[in-house]
Amino acid sequence: YFSIGGMSLGHVNPDAPSDQSLEQMKEGWRLLREVLNAQAEVIGVDLVSLPSPNVTIPDFSRDITMDSFADRVLEGMDTRESVKLWYNNKRWASLPVYTNILSNAMLRADHLRNGESLESFDQGIVGINHPMNASLEESYDDNSDQSITLFRVVLLVLVLSVIPAGFSVFLVEDRVSHSLHLQIVSGLSRKMYWSMAYLFDMTLLILSIVLIIIIYIALGVKDFTYTPSLVGCFFLLWLLYGFVDLLLVYILQRYFNIAALAFVMIALGTFFVGVVTSMTVLILEQMMGSNSALGIAHDVCYYAFLIVPQYNLGMGISRGAMAYQSITFGDAYFHQINRADLVGTIPVPSPLQGELMGIHLLALIVQAILGAALLVFLENGSFGFLRRLEMTKTDKLLNMEKEKDVRIDEDVVAESMRVSSIGEKGENYGLVVKDLAKAFSNKLIVGGVSLAVENGECFGLLGLNGAGKTTMFGMMTGRLDIGHGEVRILGEKVSTRSSSAFRNLGYCPQFDALNMKLTTRQNVEFFARIRGVEEISMNETVNDLLKSLHLLPYADVLTSALSGGNRRKLSVAVALISQPQVIMLDEPSAGMDPGSQQFLWSVIGKMRRAGRSV
Repeated sequence: YFSIGGMSLGHVNPDAPSDQSLEQMKEGWRLLREVLNAQAEVIGVDLVSLPSPNVTIPDFSRDITMDSFADRVLEGMDTRESVKLWYNNKRWASLPVYTNILSNAMLRADHLRNGESLESFDQGIVGINHPMNASLEESYDDNSDQSITLFRVVLLVLVLSVIPAGFSVFLVEDRVSHSLHLQIVSGLSRKMYWSMAYLFDMTLLILSIVLIIIIYIALGVKDFTYTPSLVGCFFLLWLLYGFVDLLLVYILQRYFNIAALAFVMIALGTFFVGVVTSMTVLILEQMMGSNSALGIAHDVCYYAFLIVPQYNLGMGISRGAMAYQSITFGDAYFHQINRADLVGTIPVPSPLQGELMGIHLLALIVQAILGAALLVFLENGSFGFLRRLEMTKTDKLLNMEKEKDVRIDEDVVAESMRVSSIGEKGENYGLVVKDLAKAFSNKLIVGGVSLAVENGECFGLLGLNGAGKTTMFGMMTGRLDIGHGEVRILGEKVSTRSSSAFRNLGYCPQFDALNMKLTTRQNVEFFARIRGVEEISMNETVNDLLKSLHLLPYADVLTSALSGGNRRKLSVAVALISQPQVIMLDEPSAGMDPGSQQFLWSVIGKMRRAGRSV
């Protein structure tokens, strides 16, 4: 009890008048009355015959005179002894509880003063606490469910930012290792690559969304599962967000070269943006109740942030939860005003209304269309004006190089003249390169190289480290844009990064562009399917290829566990699938022991004798 309140007795009031002062006050009153009566007689007012007041309680004023009434008033103005009541203002019920206790104690004390026993005393004072009913607006402001809803918004934005970001790891590894480029050179179209990646990732994301809904249903979270239609609305919101966020991840991963860093930065970045934008608008809405001037700032932020997918996700979740909260607030209000008969009569508002989820769903649809268009645009090559600018710069540097007094070897001049005489069809030529040039940072890396490789010829491209050999391979296989000149494979011009000329090309890059999580056999089968090898002859083709390159003993070994020399053999095997007419090998024997190098040279000799251009 003492933590709530208490009472202390026997206090003396220093301001209370003494007996002598009280008698003087009474005498003063009587003197005042006599003076008033004398003045009344002078002015002819009869105070004695004034009408008596109406008394509703019988005998209430019996034996009460003006002097006795004044004496009682003066005696009760200040008491000499008092009781102090103590209460804890942190306990709201403390003051009325102890006031009631004191009132009952005084009632019993008066009963004892009259000489009566408390055993038969059955009277008491009852204290009733009945606070004023809160308005619906006050109930909404004080409702703790809002804090829980904000927590769920943050949690869902985090989950739905992390899951799509995880899909960037494989994409970055594919791009950085040039595995994607090798797949495209092998015949896979970019459209097919991105379509299948999107379909696979979206399937996993949909399963994750379904799992989230099942968890909420199992836990009884009515904010998202109150009605089947409400569940459908949230599924639609999360599904549209998944469509958009996957495209955003595909675009952002292009700017990272480390897979783990891409995952962390994309996940945290999208989560941070989503939480900051959503919380900004929600906090402004809370503050607008006390400061209407924030309305303009709220409107600007509300509509400006619609370009952010994570904002639409967070606000869509918050607005959708309002559909159920409006019912809980209404039912609580009906209970407060003692109208239990109205509980459950409030209809569930449609979350698809424009002011709830509607505007955010529409924004996500628009973002999905724009994101798909942007991804297609980025994958199809550089901006047109940037390509023209690069070609102009390369031509300028190439002309400056030609103006220098540099002696050119006679064989180089002869080869250039021979290439110039070859027609567009280039019959009997597997590969024709004419005036190929490339510049980086105002420096000419490849300066007007021309060469032609006949069928059945093995052509070696020699040069010091950094001379531009790998850059040439990049342009010939479409990995790099051509700054100047042209490349033809069997008479077909390599014009785009997904040129149809690649169907006649087998390519072994300088560094192994293999999937390290697959076995040797699985890597060969994977590229064989891209090449169009039929399933009925798949095992025979793969086994023959592995046997010819002495890789059959390692067929079921993970690629990551292979030695450097065997990985190079596997890269050569991938280049030889379906026996293409033109085969490009960029340092194929790097890392091999002398025995393996001799074996690889014999393989190249066999390809040359078979009429292949190497």
